[in-house]
Amino acid sequence: MEPFVGAGAVFLNVDTEQAILNDINPDLINLYQLLKTEGKTFIDYAAQFFTPQNNQEKKYYQLRETSTKVRIFYYAVHYFYI
Repeated sequence: MEPFVGAGAVFLNVDTEQAILNDINPDLINLYQLLKTEGKTFIDYAAQFFTPQNNQEKKYYQLRETSTKVRIFYYAVHYFYI
């Protein structure tokens, strides 16, 4: 059991078949859940961001702004539906 998973330093270095991961950051927990269920798809999609043209301060802030707007939009739509 790892109460504050963060970067997962302990979790990723322990040889176990099951682990309980906790963290106060819901986005971080969502990331770990997606990696568990959609690992290859996630990695393939994420690879597009790890390019030289994205490795610039201006592009980083542009992507961060877009990410926040998309996240808020989809959260709102899902909340509305539920």
